[in-house]
Amino acid sequence: MLRQIDGRYAVSSMVLHDPHPASEHLIAFSTPLPLRSRLAVLAGKATSAVSRRLLLGRGAVIGGRVTLAVDPLVLTRLTAGRAVTVVSGTNGKTTTTLLLAEALGSTRTVSSTAGANMTAGLVTAAARPTEELVLEVDELFVARTMTTTRPTVLVLLNLSRDQLDRMVEVRRVADRWRAAIAEVTWNMTIVANADDPLVVWAVHRFPDVVWVAGGTRGRREAIQCPSCGQVAIVNAAGMWSCACGSARPSPNWTVDADHLHGPAFISPFNPSLPGEANRSNAAMAVAAAAARGVDRHAAISAVERVESVAGRYLTVPIAGRPVRMLLAKNPASWTEVLHLIDDDLRPIVICVNARGPDGRDTSWLWDVAFEGLAGRVVAACGERRWDLAMRLETAGIRCLVVQDPVDAVRAVAPAGSSVELVGTYSAFHDLLRRLHVRW
Repeated sequence: MLRQIDGRYAVSSMVLHDPHPASEHLIAFSTPLPLRSRLAVLAGKATSAVSRRLLLGRGAVIGGRVTLAVDPLVLTRLTAGRAVTVVSGTNGKTTTTLLLAEALGSTRTVSSTAGANMTAGLVTAAARPTEELVLEVDELFVARTMTTTRPTVLVLLNLSRDQLDRMVEVRRVADRWRAAIAEVTWNMTIVANADDPLVVWAVHRFPDVVWVAGGTRGRREAIQCPSCGQVAIVNAAGMWSCACGSARPSPNWTVDADHLHGPAFISPFNPSLPGEANRSNAAMAVAAAAARGVDRHAAISAVERVESVAGRYLTVPIAGRPVRMLLAKNPASWTEVLHLIDDDLRPIVICVNARGPDGRDTSWLWDVAFEGLAGRVVAACGERRWDLAMRLETAGIRCLVVQDPVDAVRAVAPAGSSVELVGTYSAFHDLLRRLHVRW
């Protein structure tokens, strides 16, 4: 039965998205923890609980930081002897992680991260004594996390431009992934997006790869071959190849409008999460679950029932209007959002901040095809609303400029009318907290 956890929908009671009381964490892990690590876990849990009680956030990051302060080696100790799956990419990490956790949770206990994708957040997830871990990992932390956790499965989604102040040039990220994969000495399976040349470059000649047709829309870097720097040829079907010999691998898993095609089987496939990108994320999750021995039909059933991810895609009442909550953080994710909302002319409120989680750099706004919003009522809000308003003006979009998102919702539509609201990380989560929506 579908049930809601932290503003998200989950299926299996075995998937632990919420930390348990500290006393429940005294049960044994696969490898007995030294006293220092056990005290570190208890200290982190207590800190997380205080953070949540004071409504300062979910407490995953601050709790993990306290745990690491007490025992800097705690992540290695917490993951020793456990099955770990690492999920990374510029876009889709949180969604794919949740979907995969639900798929694995159909047969075993699973702990996963919930958007906290750096070391402190990983520690909080690993502190829950479950059979499996599914860790969403920031692209820049993949090599370090692989060394620390020695994952059983590595899921690589895509690489594209993100905020310039926090992300180096994407080819350099692919180089880091490639170097880390070349150093693997343990048994590991990679589940990788065959449609992204940078991911293919990073995987190189790794012997155990499951290729998934994960899509390329919005990835401008995909037109340049990472092997030789020439422009790669991409045909109408998304197949790519280069004169140097680099080419799209033949995928083991593909997804179309109605079906998921896997090794020697075809199944109807109807994920509840909207949009083509989420169909690809769901396919990656099913392929990764199958690599971990989960029955593919059970995995499909689990991912199909997930309806919301960390508050995204929820419809919530704001000022008497039903508002669908969407998140976009960079050009690639905005491409997906624009594709998702292009079938109607509902008013749209866009909230842009430029804090640490968002990236201080807002130049990515100039790479978004806002021209697709022509004909809609649009409001710009948030701390960087004037940056957004200027970009919209150059795209030929006249917009309202309103500081507060709730006031913006009131301004764009009469009571009872549906509204789309798209926010960057901090704007999106600030509004969820303000509305008392847990995620």
